[in-house]
Amino acid sequence: MPTRDVLLVTGDNDDDGLVAMVEFCLQALQHGRVVSAHMYHYEDREPLRYQPSSPALAHRLAHLARLLDKSEYDAQNEALDHIHEEQGMDIFVANYNLFTQEDDPATSFSLASWTRGVDTSLPKVDRLALVRPDAEDEIGEVRVVSWEQAAHLLEPLLAREAGYPVRYRTQGFPADALLAQLNEVTYVVGG
Repeated sequence: MPTRDVLLVTGDNDDDGLVAMVEFCLQALQHGRVVSAHMYHYEDREPLRYQPSSPALAHRLAHLARLLDKSEYDAQNEALDHIHEEQGMDIFVANYNLFTQEDDPATSFSLASWTRGVDTSLPKVDRLALVRPDAEDEIGEVRVVSWEQAAHLLEPLLAREAGYPVRYRTQGFPADALLAQLNEVTYVVGG
């Protein structure tokens, strides 16, 4: 459902129809408020989220979801910055950064930064940049890791905050030994 007044319908076996739906949603995003990047189908008279079997379509749909997430996080970021300023709270509201590949703008990933010594509110992203200013050891000053691995290993340091879209308040910063356990990911844009 790209907007409040538009519902797109096609068969789940109609690959051309599914691709057209995603492309229409990408266009609608530029001209109006998009409500959802999710597809649904009925199974036993119950609406369920549909996962496309085509890797190319799933790739485009994931990019659409990231674009929507960015828009929502940007609005939330502005509101939280204002609230924190009004309440005199020194909390860094991390940006939801979206990176795309030059030759394929639908190939994207999201990234946020978490810096040692900074009380931070993190968006849920694909990749997390863990920053240790002035570090000069083998771990390095910046270590970019997957959110999934970081959230699992660093769970005690991440407290889920109330509100939408989801954010996590940092409770300190990972020790160097814990950082060393996180696999670094490359900066190359993936799907």
